[in-house]
Amino acid sequence: MLNRIHAYEVAGSVGMYPIGSALAGPAVGAFGTGRVLLTGVVVSFLIATALLAACPIRTLRRVPDRR
Repeated sequence: MLNRIHAYEVAGSVGMYPIGSALAGPAVGAFGTGRVLLTGVVVSFLIATALLAACPIRTLRRVPDRR
């Protein structure tokens, strides 16, 4: 399950990076640097909160070592 969570995270990060890079310049030009950065912080916080609210992630336990 942890591998699946990691795969989704990597796919989302790698997939959205070019889109965010392409939209950052026009967004700063339209709204200003401060607003764009604040929006990024708020979105990041909301995504982290949503992930922690998901039951499979919140209840994930460490597997003991096999040694």
